[in-house]
Amino acid sequence: MDNKTNENEHQIPALAFSENAISFLKTGASWAKFIAIIGFIFVGLIAFGGLIFGVAFSFIGNDFMPTSFPIGLLGFAFLLIAAVYFFPVFYLYRFSTQAHNAVISLNSNNLELSMLNLKSYFKFIGILIIVMLALYAIGIITMIVGFSFLQDQILQMG
Repeated sequence: MDNKTNENEHQIPALAFSENAISFLKTGASWAKFIAIIGFIFVGLIAFGGLIFGVAFSFIGNDFMPTSFPIGLLGFAFLLIAAVYFFPVFYLYRFSTQAHNAVISLNSNNLELSMLNLKSYFKFIGILIIVMLALYAIGIITMIVGFSFLQDQILQMG
């Protein structure tokens, strides 16, 4: 056998956790599970509200609120929000259960899986924040352009 190590493999020293670190991880995992369960409840409520809203306004139509925008599509928007919100809650829940299992069984594979889910949670939230900031910037620019156009229209009328 060849004793050469692969260039892609690195020797990483073992990481030891103090009892405090394990206790902090266990407490953090418990709070993460609580937050995830509350998150699942809110995802369900948002999805249920979206279904009710979409169905109710598809039957009522625009008679209730006369507008050119089909109000029933707001139910679809609620379902979309629930779907987007589901993923970070799911990653947080998986982190919490796998971190709890890692602490109970002292299994490094469970700890690694929990860290993978925590990374996915933060990555998803980070991308969502970037998207929301971009949408806010587009909205602000659109409002500025719209108000300047409206101001020009008012000045032309007066």
